[in-house]
Amino acid sequence: MVWIDYLFYAFAFVCLLQVVFYFLFLKNFALEKPSKPKHKNIAVSVLICAKNEAENLTRFLPSILEQEYPNFEVVLIDDDSSDDTLEIMESFAEKHTNIKLVKVKNVEAFWSNKKYALTLGIKAASNDFLLFTDADCKPVSKDWIRHMSSHFSNEKTLVLGYGAYEKTKGSLLNKLIRFETLFTAIQYFSFTKSGMPYMA
Repeated sequence: MVWIDYLFYAFAFVCLLQVVFYFLFLKNFALEKPSKPKHKNIAVSVLICAKNEAENLTRFLPSILEQEYPNFEVVLIDDDSSDDTLEIMESFAEKHTNIKLVKVKNVEAFWSNKKYALTLGIKAASNDFLLFTDADCKPVSKDWIRHMSSHFSNEKTLVLGYGAYEKTKGSLLNKLIRFETLFTAIQYFSFTKSGMPYMA
């Protein structure tokens, strides 16, 4: 048996370990039966933390404000932006009464810390049920809030969502990024189902 045979068997063993690993952790998510959501129309606060996202807010914030849901507010958090983010937020707030603005100034103890900005946004929210999204994300439909909020219950207070990467035709790089994004989501969904959440 030559060295290349040992190398092959070592590679095969590592691949087998990886298959077993993914089977153990992904099966909970793969075999999960989808639950039937109950539409409750609970009051929801949508939190968007933005830092230098003026262009994305202009493009995607309208899709949040146009949600077909009876009872929601949008908490816009300006994380000490240096572009026109705050001005864009203020212009939207003038036209929509369900927008609440939070202006965050960086302090030394929490420098460049998104968690600090989100904490201030959470404190400013009027509702107990919170939905988090980013300024560069667009809901797949006008029922996004309704769909997400319908999964909340007394037993289930944390609901995870999947943010797909936008599809671009004819781009190999785009396909690779979309695959990596999907695979990452499958992993954190599966680990959460196994009682070991690590991201959302």
